[in-house]
Amino acid sequence: MTSPVKDATCSLPTDLTNAAREYNYTKVSDSSDQSTTLNIATTTLQNSVINLDAFGTTMNDWTCFNSLNIPNTQTIVVFKSDTSFTSGPSSGNRRLYLCMKLKKVTNDLYYIYLLSDIFTAVTPNERVIASEGGNAPADDAPMCRTFCKYTGSPKIRTLRRRGTSDEVPVDAALCEPCDNTCEVDRCDPNPCQNNGSCTDFKESYSCACTVGWKGENCTTDINECSNKQRSTMCPRHSDCFNKVGSYGCNCKNGYQDKNGDCTDVNECERKPCPEHSNCTNTSGSFMCTCWIGYVNTSMGCQAKTSSSIGWIVGVVLGVSFVALVVLVLTVVFLRKNRQSTFGVTKGNTYIRPDDHHHGNNELIEVEKKFVEKTESAEIGKSCGLDSDTLTVEQETEDEQNYANCDTVETEANEQQPVDKRQSTENEILNNSS
Repeated sequence: MTSPVKDATCSLPTDLTNAAREYNYTKVSDSSDQSTTLNIATTTLQNSVINLDAFGTTMNDWTCFNSLNIPNTQTIVVFKSDTSFTSGPSSGNRRLYLCMKLKKVTNDLYYIYLLSDIFTAVTPNERVIASEGGNAPADDAPMCRTFCKYTGSPKIRTLRRRGTSDEVPVDAALCEPCDNTCEVDRCDPNPCQNNGSCTDFKESYSCACTVGWKGENCTTDINECSNKQRSTMCPRHSDCFNKVGSYGCNCKNGYQDKNGDCTDVNECERKPCPEHSNCTNTSGSFMCTCWIGYVNTSMGCQAKTSSSIGWIVGVVLGVSFVALVVLVLTVVFLRKNRQSTFGVTKGNTYIRPDDHHHGNNELIEVEKKFVEKTESAEIGKSCGLDSDTLTVEQETEDEQNYANCDTVETEANEQQPVDKRQSTENEILNNSS
């Protein structure tokens, strides 16, 4: 609670002065809703809509003479009527006083309360205070105790900038007594959940959330596993999972927790592989390999059978056959290529008669030498004169036999049939053509 300041000076909120505001209130006399315009000068309400009649005297000009600025955007101001009145021959001069408590909601809206009881001696009845005859209080008298006394609860009134539509909050209420700031400890009770700490800023508050929580009131769980730094949160070979307000780490399959680290499990110690196989441990897993002579089947490692050997032989034979076919095709291609290179075609080569005759003679000579060499080899073999198979001693002993075989060789050459030679010549000529 703030003590009143006795400065006997008036200071209206600057955004209210020298402006016309839409004035909305409930009429005291008949509880009807009223809407009009209130013109506010620097410190006066001249010819205002607050127009009262006190014993035949009209009072519609008012001057502010005291004010109190209190925290939380609230101001208390007191207006005094410029005109005095008398209630009888011996009452003396009296004045009317308006005590207003203003609360700023937005830049466009204030709501106000008239902090006085209803004075029925004026028309229309209104919440004003009348001084005693001839005994007006001093302008610097304690404001709330002197000018802002009331017993009944006043109704709210508004001053809205014309052309705007801001509304009074549903929780708007009069702060009592008049100089009360109605400051609320916004951190009591603590609005910050999950052990968050609260800081009160009068008009608002702020929450400092604990680890794992976020949001205005610390009610939103943080998924730590979606954080870009999650690789440093859990050890290698593990998976992160979110928990309410926290997170956890689980080692992947094939690994086990050992002092906070996920180490590889040697599955081979459990002998998981079938019979006739070897187990090899790998990172996070294991591998089974059948022994030599065994094959992997749905029934485990089984000994190789004739059917499996036959299958392997069939694969080998198939590959060999394909290779053979490729080889034959390659030989045929090369042979044709050689014939096209060394042969003579009639379409693009002219052979003179002399050249043709000369070629025939050369072919005949080649044939004779070929036949003689072949027959000599055969005769030598028949006489046992294969030089590749004779030793030095055998060559000496068979010199006589060699002389005899020379005679046989000469006779054999003379007895070659003419038709065979002619056939050979024709074949050579055909090939050369």
